[in-house]
Amino acid sequence: MSPLPAFRLLLALGSACALAGRLAADDHIVVTGTANPAYVERKFGGPQVRPESYVFGEGSFFGGITVDRSLERMSFRQIAESLAPELARQQFWPAKDLAAADLLIVVHWGVTTPHQSLQAAQDITTLSFDPRDTPRVDNPAADQLFKEPAPAGDTAGAGDPAPSAIAASLADWQSSPSLETVKGFSDEAARNFSQASNAQLLGYTRALRRLGRGPFGSAEEAVLRSDLMTERYLVILCAYDLRAPRATGQRRRPVWITYLNVRAPGTNFLIALNRMGQVGGSFFGRSTDLPTTVRAKVREGRATPGPMIILGTEEPTPAKSK
Repeated sequence: MSPLPAFRLLLALGSACALAGRLAADDHIVVTGTANPAYVERKFGGPQVRPESYVFGEGSFFGGITVDRSLERMSFRQIAESLAPELARQQFWPAKDLAAADLLIVVHWGVTTPHQSLQAAQDITTLSFDPRDTPRVDNPAADQLFKEPAPAGDTAGAGDPAPSAIAASLADWQSSPSLETVKGFSDEAARNFSQASNAQLLGYTRALRRLGRGPFGSAEEAVLRSDLMTERYLVILCAYDLRAPRATGQRRRPVWITYLNVRAPGTNFLIALNRMGQVGGSFFGRSTDLPTTVRAKVREGRATPGPMIILGTEEPTPAKSK
């Protein structure tokens, strides 16, 4: 039996309110995580989070249908440097080469293609701006991230990540002789996403299947389906266990996957990447029951002025009369 007209109206109003909130909030990141339960127990089940080493692998790039210079000019090296400090928050540390790594983390990135007519797609222009098209503004805090040595007593696996160690490790593995092996793993992982739908790229497939089992629609399902109709920046991290034994011919499967996405129109990929990485730092290696929306915190510096000191005053010298 169909629901009463009044109930239909309330359901529609609830969905509309949820949609309006998400469309207006471009800094809201949606994160979905899936992880092997045995891995989660091994990683997080002890008194302390277990440190693991990794190497990055370059996955698939999704370019979308609109011109977006901020996305097109983003190199994989920049993406790796942005994600490394956030991974370190969960005790994932870069290895020097593949032989020393516990995990291979393959990163896919880009933007989704909205479901719409060809005519509508031809009328779309990107609203993003690229900071690299504007004069450079020095940011001392960001510039020092990969330059300053770690504080005294700070070691890998304790406290905040050591920026110099992360930078050195990223540089080492990039020139490692095992890089071709990493690329082979990455290519295999990239093929898994080459024909993926928007729901798969955003990590919504399982949630939409679960929410669709109910007799009536829900605001949560409506919001997720609305994301499939818009352009959304995405980053997907797939972690493969390099230490686990594998039978000949058996495909290597990821032990955890983290999907991150944010609405693309009105922002640029560089800012979106920083926000997605910041939120993802709390979820890497973990599972979420459903896609979770988190607002990225703006990291701001503070300055406390000291007491005002007057060095002295000087009276103006009167001009001499002629």
